Amino acid sequence: MVIRGSTENIMDDLERAVDDGVNTFKALSRDDRFVPGAGATEIELAKQISSFGEVCPTKKKLDRMKASLFGSHCSVKSSP
Repeated sequence: MVIRGSTENIMDDLERAVDDGVNTFKALSRDDRFVPGAGATEIELAKQISSFGEVCPTKKKLDRMKASLFGSHCSVKSSP
C-alpha cells in the first residue's frame, strides 16, 4: 500500500488510522463477543419484518400489507 501526504504530521495520522483499522478488523474477526453496531440490528430487523409481511400466513391481505409497511418504516432512510 502506498500512501502519500503533504507533511510528516499527515503521514503520522494516516499511519495511525490504517493501523487502527487493521487492528479493529483483527479484533472483530477473532473475538465472537462483538455484536453489530451503527444500526445494523435495526436494519436487519426491518428487512425481516418486511419479508415476513410478504409471506405472512394470514389470509387477510391488509395484515400482510401492515407488516410490510411497518418493516419499511422501521428501516433507516437518508434525507435528500
